[in-house]
Amino acid sequence: MRTLETSANTRIKAHVVGKSGARVSEILRLPAVDEQIDLLIVTMGVNDTVGMTVIKKWRTRTSACVEKFGDPSTKVFITGVPAMHQFPALPAPLSWFLGVRSKLLNASLEEMCHKNGWQFVPANMMITPELMATDGYHPNVKGYRVWGESIGQLIGKNSLT
Repeated sequence: MRTLETSANTRIKAHVVGKSGARVSEILRLPAVDEQIDLLIVTMGVNDTVGMTVIKKWRTRTSACVEKFGDPSTKVFITGVPAMHQFPALPAPLSWFLGVRSKLLNASLEEMCHKNGWQFVPANMMITPELMATDGYHPNVKGYRVWGESIGQLIGKNSLT
């Protein structure tokens, strides 16, 4: 939020709607915010990658999330699925398989964003042990900060300036 506020030189009111460990289908069951949403950041996909959600269903549900939590005037930013082949907790060949799967979901997401006028935010962060929690699967505080700052900078460049 600080990165966005700095980029926009304004205060930003944020609402976080989510659930740790959830797939897109579970996010759709959460209540929407009862306010006008100017900017929607959608970040999900790891659990759908691991859970082998069918890509067509994932696309449909992701679009439904945008419709539920935003409206036609909302600026939409969707983050890419991280490079799961880099996750320290995942042994080969599982890491390779999930890496390929995350790339497939990202290609689908990028095409969907282009088609709908949304901004695709690639997950370009190099996943290294110093950015990961001890479980080797989730980011640690530093990892979340680096990831959030990179998302905020991209949104600032593409939306608020």
